[in-house]
Amino acid sequence: MKPYSLEYIQHYKQGAFAGTVDPWVENGRYFQQLHSGMINSLQDQLQDVLIARGYQAGKEASLQIFAGREPDIYVESLTPKETPGAHWDYDAAATALAVEPGIPVAMQDDDLDALHIHDMQTGDLITVIEIVLPCNKTHVPEMTLYQVQRSTVFLTRGVHVVEIDLTRSIKRLLFNALTQHHAYHTAIFLPHDLPRVVGYDVMQPIKPFALPLRNEVLPVNLQMAYDAAYQRGALAGLILRETDYALDDLPFPSLLTEAQQQILRQAVQAWKTRLAELE
Repeated sequence: MKPYSLEYIQHYKQGAFAGTVDPWVENGRYFQQLHSGMINSLQDQLQDVLIARGYQAGKEASLQIFAGREPDIYVESLTPKETPGAHWDYDAAATALAVEPGIPVAMQDDDLDALHIHDMQTGDLITVIEIVLPCNKTHVPEMTLYQVQRSTVFLTRGVHVVEIDLTRSIKRLLFNALTQHHAYHTAIFLPHDLPRVVGYDVMQPIKPFALPLRNEVLPVNLQMAYDAAYQRGALAGLILRETDYALDDLPFPSLLTEAQQQILRQAVQAWKTRLAELE
């Protein structure tokens, strides 16, 4: 097999929407990978600056409740998919190779991470950063429970909450005219104050925001965190292989105008054309 060039690899990972949001990643299967990658990227981006100011960022369980998750790591066959037959016995196959098959255990959902920022001296929780999952915007009971917990667990105790919503939807965890007007937004909840909203739209860069701490703020480059997570997972290539960026696989296409859909298709085609040239 002919090896791919560094230029091909970079273009493949960059995808068709460099410096903006890839709308196809809003599908839960891909967004889950983006979510964990962004939490890691934000921690990398902020940690040294936070420590210099007396804070520390750590990953802790998110308040978000969800169901129907895809696995964090998965294995795909390069041959056509077949449904495993009932005759297939994993334990027997492993034993035949003199390999221990392992002990069956009950399954538990992995924790969904959020970024928690603590005061290094007192240990007080100062700020929580949540990246909103698309499935949590479609299940009303889960939305309601999260909104209540956001208030009772954090805001009433003086903790700032930042919610990053990178998926288009009719429903929002923060519902008002401004969040309905923009495809994506970052909401900053300050205890005993009105929430702030930073809005941005399809084919626009993700806007930075000011991370609230104790009587000070830090600038956060969200687009950089998104790009790092997106490219680390090579999500553009995954979507290309699995869906060929078909419009039917785009979540909530009705929320885009015909002109926007045409721009998205053109961007994908230009990216694919350049990939073919670099092969």
